Amino acid sequence: MTIQIALIIVLVVISYQDIKDRLIYWFLPLLVGAALAFIHYLTAGAFNFVLNCLFNILLVSCMLVILKVYVKFRFPLDPTQDKPESRFSDFFGLGDVFFIYALALGFATIAFITLFVFGLFFALLLHFVLSSNILNISTARKENQPSVPLAGYLSLFYIGILLTHWLGGYDQLYLL
Repeated sequence: MTIQIALIIVLVVISYQDIKDRLIYWFLPLLVGAALAFIHYLTAGAFNFVLNCLFNILLVSCMLVILKVYVKFRFPLDPTQDKPESRFSDFFGLGDVFFIYALALGFATIAFITLFVFGLFFALLLHFVLSSNILNISTARKENQPSVPLAGYLSLFYIGILLTHWLGGYDQLYLL
């Protein structure tokens, strides 16, 4: 129970930091990954835990490679730019990458895929609602460059999922 409370607290901190500053402390995804991995290990057993984690990490890695290739070809670098590195970091933050890898340690593969896809839809919908003038809340950066605090929004989504599971609303989370 202590790990579950600590995990919720860390997810709240990630959500707050990412939505407010578009940055998260580097160690927070490590804490999330460790807590989710521990819970997953206790629930699924050693063999299933290792197998699920390997598949999930491979899946996330493939997704990130495809995303990096897409950004490279869709948004080529300007030759007059000072920075020679890829523009991938302009579209996808390192905190988001670490957070997604942390989530990959926490669930069975089918549950991870399902939750991740719905989490991305949740983040997209929440960003559109918050960045519209409906609620008079703007989540855009101060320079008026819209960006999505993906780790923050996914944190909110997973807080809801984990609380629903732990409070008995859905008891099959690790059996998918």
